[in-house]
Amino acid sequence: LPPRLCVDQPRPRRIGAIVRDHGVTPAMAAALHDCAVQAAMPLGCYVSAPQVLVARKKAGEPAPLAVDADTKDAPLSALACELVHQVFLAGDDPILSREDLRCCHGFMVWCLSSHEGNHVSYHIDYAEVLRHQTGVVTPPILGSVVHCTDFGDEPMLGGNFAVNLRGLDHYKEWGYKARFKSNGDAEFDEVAAMEQEGEDWQFVGYKHRRVVCFDGDSPHMATPIMDIPDGARRVIVGINVFGHNVGPEAARFPDHSARANRVIRMLQAFSGLTDSDQLKKIAESAKNKLEDRAAATD
Repeated sequence: LPPRLCVDQPRPRRIGAIVRDHGVTPAMAAALHDCAVQAAMPLGCYVSAPQVLVARKKAGEPAPLAVDADTKDAPLSALACELVHQVFLAGDDPILSREDLRCCHGFMVWCLSSHEGNHVSYHIDYAEVLRHQTGVVTPPILGSVVHCTDFGDEPMLGGNFAVNLRGLDHYKEWGYKARFKSNGDAEFDEVAAMEQEGEDWQFVGYKHRRVVCFDGDSPHMATPIMDIPDGARRVIVGINVFGHNVGPEAARFPDHSARANRVIRMLQAFSGLTDSDQLKKIAESAKNKLEDRAAATD
């Protein structure tokens, strides 16, 4: 069966899309850039709202959460609590008030580096493992993108962010990776189609330390990177805010994390075994064992 889409869930106020330059400190942007480039693969982790608040009171160097220690995700995990504070809670006009924070279970954080030719197709965010487990696509209540590369005097061409402010109404028209809009046309240009629609889209150029926050059910994309300085990588960090309805499950297997990748590979491997009840039982047993093993340190 095709996945179902969660269209209504408890949330703080809607924000549309908010762009803030200097949304993170230079030190934070540099640390995020370095961990993404050195990893050379996507990283992912999850921090709960209480963990973010408690981390601010701890002295000493930040450490990764215990569940992420000794994994590829440890460098990002060590930065995640402070990053979330800078993006959502810091300053005189924070994105999330302490009252808003009561609606938030936690924050799924991921990062990746990209080179010339890379682009991100039209999509909405959701917890990937949760979709595989339940068949329900549940968007976050808020999303955010942080720009971490300092291109200096050699700016990147392309690689810019765009978000549609009509939210799920627009997504129902375009579909995942614009498959409804394209009608199967291999020559369909989603960037041109986006630019032609115009008014419902907010376009945001890439800028070092810039933060874009938006309603989590808003479709978004990134245009192709047309040119980038030799040896440079465009680093972006995403933060998805989940409510208490799905946060506890999303926290177990954050997108792009080592533990999520293991579970997704197993779920995909067994997804075709539906010809008999016996095969279904085998697939379910293997899935449960892998999930229990991956979550043993939770």
